[in-house]
Order: sequence, then structure tokens, then C-alpha cells
Amino acid sequence: MAEQDLIHIWRGERVLLPERLQRCPYRLHCLSGSGLIRVMSRSRPYRLKSAQSILIPADEVVTVSGSEDMVITLKPASEAEAKKLNIKETK
Repeated sequence: MAEQDLIHIWRGERVLLPERLQRCPYRLHCLSGSGLIRVMSRSRPYRLKSAQSILIPADEVVTVSGSEDMVITLKPASEAEAKKLNIKETK
């Protein structure tokens, strides 16, 4: 995995995730650490720990707050994952 694919979030830091160029759902995967993921269209944050993932719908504003130092990745969701969200993937 290339270094540019990794997003480092330090303990106590809050990060607004970058806007995605592709208008499709994506998977946020936590490689290490833990923190809170806030998807602005939802009222409650998600707690994400090492080795856990969450699917994020396209066009969502998302922030990540590190409870511990975190390393995360963002990848486009597969077509099967997109269907679980009832969203057709666009390329």
C-alpha cells in the first residue's frame, strides 16, 4: 500500500475527510488505533477500531476524531457493497 493512500490522525485531532473525486460510495478502513467517525447525515457517530471498516455513501461530509493515534484508508466500495447501500456505483 502506497504511503499516499494512508491518512494519519493523531490522538485528539479532528479531520475533515477529503472530497472524493469519484461520486461513488467508499469504504473507510481503520488499520490501527481507534476513533469516532461522524457522517453528517446521521445523528450519532460510529466508533471505529483497528481492523474495522464502514461504508460511506457518496457525497457525504465525514469527520474523524482520533481517540488514539489512527491510520485509515479510503477506497471506492465494490459494486456489491454499493448495492448494499442501494446506490448504483458511478464511474
